[in-house]
Parts: sequence; C-alpha cells; structure tokens
Amino acid sequence: MYRDLLIEQIEHSRQQMNELSKHLPLIAEEVVELSQEIDQLLNQYQRINEKEQLLP
Repeated sequence: MYRDLLIEQIEHSRQQMNELSKHLPLIAEEVVELSQEIDQLLNQYQRINEKEQLLP
C-alpha cells in the first residue's frame, strides 16, 4: 500500500515538474526542488523494493 502511495507521489511530482519546466528554466529553484523531491521518493521506492526482494 505504501508503495502505491509512493508511485502516486512520484507521478504527481513529475507532472508538476514538467508543467513548471514549460514556463521556467530547468535551473529555477522550484524545478530543482521538485527534482530533488522526486529523487528522494524514487530512493524510498527503491529501498522498499530491495527489502521485499530480501524477504523469503
């Protein structure tokens, strides 16, 4: 369930970043912050997947 929520958050943040980047340069603080947020979410998602693979 937490994994599904993460996927939704990742997709939402990606859509926001794509929309912002249409109007702002990629180096704009807002775009960079969203990119960093997406990185954190993706890292969490990856950790969850790695833990699940370790479980019998």
